[in-house]
Amino acid sequence: LFRSEENDVSHQVLALSWIARGHEAYGRLIDKVRKLISSPDTSVREAAVRALSRPGAFDSSQAAKAIAPALNDAEVEVRVSALLSISRFGPAAAAAVAYLRPLLLVADEYSEQLGGHLSPREFACGALGDIGSAAKEAIPDIIRVIESPVNPHQRPPASCVRALGEIGDSRPEVIDTLLFALGNTEINMRYQAAIALGKLPDRKSTRLNSSHL
Repeated sequence: LFRSEENDVSHQVLALSWIARGHEAYGRLIDKVRKLISSPDTSVREAAVRALSRPGAFDSSQAAKAIAPALNDAEVEVRVSALLSISRFGPAAAAAVAYLRPLLLVADEYSEQLGGHLSPREFACGALGDIGSAAKEAIPDIIRVIESPVNPHQRPPASCVRALGEIGDSRPEVIDTLLFALGNTEINMRYQAAIALGKLPDRKSTRLNSSHL
């Protein structure tokens, strides 16, 4: 079903679905499945993402690296599948950081498979936080989301504040941003900012005053 000369979409989707529902490791198929992430057919690309994201099917780092380009796919359902999948890999998804950064500019997207709206920005911040220190290059983007939202009527997600703590970089602009978040009217934003400040290695990050409480 994965032969390069086989262009039958239904066969490709069937094979990928078999992997997604299986209970075995399929490491030897990683290259073939990776190629299908670039298929001209949307259903094949989406099925490839799901197959790669099944726990235990492939090496986590290799699977996350293969899924990463799908985060910027032209079709929303492929992007959504990739975004939901990449969140499962944690630090193994370090290769996805460059693909997650553009999603910080997308506040809302409608997905038919979910039957509703989701915030790519919120999921991207969550994934970047789970990736941890390897996501340091995204810090300037996360700071902009928190301090200068594209839409002033939409609050930045608390997951972006949490991400700064999980990434664990105590550069001054990070601390200043978290102190800024402590003044947010949203209680979850303030809570996540306090937790994030406590996780930073630089103890100067605890310089709070009564205006932050």
